[in-house]
Amino acid sequence: MNFDDKTVYILDSYGLIFRCYFAFISRPLTNQRGENVSALFGFFRNFHYILQHYKPGYIVAAMDSKTKTFRHEMYDQYKANRPKTPEDLHAQVPWICEVLEALGIPVLQCDGYEADDIIATVSRKCRESGRTCRILSGDKDLMQLVDESTQILKPVTGGETWKITGIEGVEAEWGVKPPQLLDLLALFGDSADNIPGVRGVGVKTAAKLIGDYSDLDGIYAHIDEIKGAMQKKLAEGKKDAYFSRDLVRLCDTVPCPDIDAAINSDKYTFNYHAAADLLMSFGVPAVAKSYAALGVENGQAGGEVFPRSNGEAVKKQAAAAGCFRLDHQNAHNQAMPDCPSLENSAKPAQLSWEEQKRLESERRKIEKEVARLEAKISELEAKKSELENKMADPAVYSNGEKAKAVQREIEAVTTQIDETTVAWEAAAEKLG
Repeated sequence: MNFDDKTVYILDSYGLIFRCYFAFISRPLTNQRGENVSALFGFFRNFHYILQHYKPGYIVAAMDSKTKTFRHEMYDQYKANRPKTPEDLHAQVPWICEVLEALGIPVLQCDGYEADDIIATVSRKCRESGRTCRILSGDKDLMQLVDESTQILKPVTGGETWKITGIEGVEAEWGVKPPQLLDLLALFGDSADNIPGVRGVGVKTAAKLIGDYSDLDGIYAHIDEIKGAMQKKLAEGKKDAYFSRDLVRLCDTVPCPDIDAAINSDKYTFNYHAAADLLMSFGVPAVAKSYAALGVENGQAGGEVFPRSNGEAVKKQAAAAGCFRLDHQNAHNQAMPDCPSLENSAKPAQLSWEEQKRLESERRKIEKEVARLEAKISELEAKKSELENKMADPAVYSNGEKAKAVQREIEAVTTQIDETTVAWEAAAEKLG
């Protein structure tokens, strides 16, 4: 099937919100009022990429229920091991919803259902109507929805780009086909969501069992063929396996009339300037400017490309955290040094050949040192990005000891980045 301007893009909103918040956990971004804006900043920087590069005709944002869900009714320990959402993260959620709505993007939420269930419902409705769907999420649970008409767009670690994952991508990552992923998850469980699975069965073992017997029913129909300790584990964990499958299975019949209204409307027109104004008021001018620029690119009048000085505080914080990169769109924002008039400049004194050779040799040494330090900074930033994404994993941040250990690693790498950057600046300054 074709993925075109009728394709429905649906965002796993909380997944991206948590990812962006914890990406800045060691150095939170704050606005002029001292409020944490890490999630807001990262969310709309990533979202900007989708709008600019995929130019969706239809896009909706799915949110988790404000109340407990049907899974909590099935199992009162569902997600019970997760820590309380940080207050400064929770405070940013209404801001994000407000900007999405100003932009013209429907925010879908239904009491008793998770965002994943809303996404599953959208995917089914698209398939049944002959349309395609792209899910914006890194959540493994949603990969069970991938088929000929539904793809996953996963955020790429350490950047703001997204990677398309189809049927082959799911098989390559998990060793099973998308429809089999439900049974795979049922077998090895999910500690982040407190889903038990079968004790002692890991993901590789689960994938092999499903490869041999197709699904959960096939495994238990042939359990006599499975020998040794694994047979005992499966037999003792049968009840947990089927119960876990019921918990992991997504509901694709969420009773939310807003879903039909959102995906069956006319092609969307986005109000980039309204979003830019709100982002500016919340204190993320660098991101606000990028949305105002999108408005200009799309021929929308009434917006302003904000001046360079407005975005410096947040941009400096973001650069320090390794998450802000200069690109062609904001290159004109960088300060240009004052250049003395050539007419008034004194002519340099003539140097001897030996002196020129010595200076050139010194310059080459400094250039090598600058290159070495740049490479080291890139390596450290990559390591830090990997650790921050590790921290964003619910299995880590919901475990106090693991979270503390990762946080210590992040702080150590951040110190190394700071020290190396100081050395790089000193070396670069010598080059003039």
